[in-house]
Amino acid sequence: MKLTCALIVTLLFLSITAGDSRGKHRYNALKSMSREANSTERECREKGQGCTNTALCCPGLECEGQSQGGLCVDN
Repeated sequence: MKLTCALIVTLLFLSITAGDSRGKHRYNALKSMSREANSTERECREKGQGCTNTALCCPGLECEGQSQGGLCVDN
């Protein structure tokens, strides 16, 4: 009986707290990550800077040696 009551109280508490935080980011890091993911403008890498799949070179440059940590070079 005591176990059942404790279980019911726990479930009520969890359901109330889960419903209260809906739509809110708990951590600032999550806010900045979601803002960054939604951003359509990204900084590009200049000539001689490192590039990857996510850090792209500026227009007119290409990423050479990308699989090993590439560099932006002229097209």
